[in-house]
Amino acid sequence: MSSAAIQPRLRPDLFCRAIRVGKSFQWVVRDPLVSVRGSNDRSSAQWMVNEQEFAILNSLDGQRTLEQAHLHCQRLLAPAELSREDFEAFVNQAYQKGWIATSSATGPTFIARREPDASFWQRAVRNPLAIRIPLVDPDRWLDRPVQRVRALVRKHRRACAVFGSTWTLLTGATLLANWEHLIPAIRQSALTLQSPSTWVLLASVISSVKLIHELAHATACKWFGGHCREMGVMFLFGIPCLYCDVSDAWLIPQPWKRMLVSAAGILAECLMGSLALIAWAHSMPGLPQNVLVFVLMVTSVNTLILNGNPLMRYDGYYLLSDAASVPNLASRSRSALQSRLRAWFWSVSTIRNESESQPSAIQNDRDSVGLLTYAIASTLYRIVVFGAIGWLALHFLASIGATTVGLAAIAFILYRVLRIWAAPIVRPPSELDPVKARTRSRWMFGVLATLLLAMLLVPLPHRVKGIAKIQPVQRTEVFALAPGRLESVAETGQAVQPNGLVAKLVDWKSSLQTQRLQGEIAELEARLKGTRMSRTTSNASQQPSTNIPTIEFALQAKRDEWLTVQAESEHREIRAPHAGRIVATTPKLITQWQRSRSQIDWSGQPTESINLGSWIRSGTPICQIVSDAAYQVSVPVDASEIGWVQEGQTAVTHFPQGAAWHGRITHVGTRPSEQDGTYEVTIALDPDERPFDFAPPSDWTIEAVIQVEATSLWDRTRHWFATHFRVDN
Repeated sequence: MSSAAIQPRLRPDLFCRAIRVGKSFQWVVRDPLVSVRGSNDRSSAQWMVNEQEFAILNSLDGQRTLEQAHLHCQRLLAPAELSREDFEAFVNQAYQKGWIATSSATGPTFIARREPDASFWQRAVRNPLAIRIPLVDPDRWLDRPVQRVRALVRKHRRACAVFGSTWTLLTGATLLANWEHLIPAIRQSALTLQSPSTWVLLASVISSVKLIHELAHATACKWFGGHCREMGVMFLFGIPCLYCDVSDAWLIPQPWKRMLVSAAGILAECLMGSLALIAWAHSMPGLPQNVLVFVLMVTSVNTLILNGNPLMRYDGYYLLSDAASVPNLASRSRSALQSRLRAWFWSVSTIRNESESQPSAIQNDRDSVGLLTYAIASTLYRIVVFGAIGWLALHFLASIGATTVGLAAIAFILYRVLRIWAAPIVRPPSELDPVKARTRSRWMFGVLATLLLAMLLVPLPHRVKGIAKIQPVQRTEVFALAPGRLESVAETGQAVQPNGLVAKLVDWKSSLQTQRLQGEIAELEARLKGTRMSRTTSNASQQPSTNIPTIEFALQAKRDEWLTVQAESEHREIRAPHAGRIVATTPKLITQWQRSRSQIDWSGQPTESINLGSWIRSGTPICQIVSDAAYQVSVPVDASEIGWVQEGQTAVTHFPQGAAWHGRITHVGTRPSEQDGTYEVTIALDPDERPFDFAPPSDWTIEAVIQVEATSLWDRTRHWFATHFRVDN
């Protein structure tokens, strides 16, 4: 049947409205027969067409043939040109969407029919982050509340503006005043997420915030004359939340109103976050404060990463689409990227003839750098997001012994996604000979396979990173070996030589004992001398000669006791075991009650001058002697990466000031840590390449990069799966 005999007619039940997009007008064509229940795309029930395309639709009145309609559009759009290819391509697209009915005397239509709507499970697979289940139509519920609030705002418009400005300034001042305390509070709350009850609390907070978020969209849509025809439950990352369908926002003529409808949820979350911030600033530790911190986390992180991100089809996407005056941004950018890849796959010369037969709007999209950039960015972002979700799901399945099932499911999903996404790229051009098309496709698939194998099998530089702690190689802690009163002590940071005096303790009891022993030794020595002299003047049988051995034994015992006391006194002179500098030990805290009970005890650090005269017990750490001649770095390495690390490999440590210090691995731990399961790797830093002259602080957080053996991506992937998952037999 000839296409000239067909008399296409635009369906009279379609709803068409002109809206402003940038400096031009677009027409929204809405199909009332399309069911949008549970749709994840707010524009699924309507489509935007430009002035030329809307003129084509108006020319299809059921009385003109395609040829007559084309001539009518050429006269209507003059002096602009409308090619026959552009005309037929758009009419065919309208047929596929079901906008046009045909009538003829000889038979039915010759153009393809519109594809049926996707099922619930198909929509769930396409967007598992936000699965929607429609429940009710809330449009009539919102009429009266919105009308009353709108009347109140219009009556007190100036007061509302002043209140909003004041509240914004108050929130900003509160945030700046409590910023130093807010970040530790958020970190502390994040640490409590290990408890199941905390997860339940966080899920409740997310559900409540999303309820208000979606109601804000519905209220804004009703405010500007739209309708909210669907409300239901949305499983956002598995957490049940409320959602509202505000697809009527596309029928609002003014762009700024459409942007306010899209931004209403974000603005509502900002308002909730400001309320939670001010309440948190005046709250006490406990459950209410934890709830307020969770509200702050959800309204800030969720708004920036999810709702405000234009790379996913959420609020930020529609804001960007209206701000850039690019309707259907996602589909147009994806088609532009696929067209570019298709031109590369089949060669530019082959695709050129096919591209010239396409509408001019499609050709302009293919050459748009902005659309191509958005398509690449959104594709990479979706890969990262869904990759993270797949990684978490695989971890969960591995914990219950279903790793094989998880791997098979991920492989099936990847196959389906790649097949759908790559279908427009690998489809042979209609003008190309089938034999040449098969040859070209085989050759290109061979090139792609070769590139993929090269990426997987070629060894690439491999690095293992970790947060390290720098410490000197020679670090000795000095203790008090005998009790005593602190008479003198070296200051923190003072340099000492080997056997140099660090601190001196005195004990009056030991001094008295030393003096007593010296007196007794002198007395015994005098008695022994007198006894020996008396032997020369008396007979050998007299008693004094028999006391000499007893006196000698007693004298030796006193001398040994004096040596012991003297050695203990020498221990009160604390000396450096090697050259270095004085580093304070962990401070000792003492309460006022303890200080009042013992006036001679010390507090803080023994090297502080305030502790002179205080009593130091035996075994008390006085200080540390740190040698700055050589340093080493201790790096905790995860169990999944410790297999790559070997002794002798080079490493680079990066310091906060931008300096880098090279070294080599001297020790690789063989036992995991009991706390986090990591293995300790020691890196000896080269003293000749020291990047600074001062001693690095011990609290510096530095990054260590270990240069391990070059490894291919295939080996890394195998190693990663082998160390993270267990495949069941």
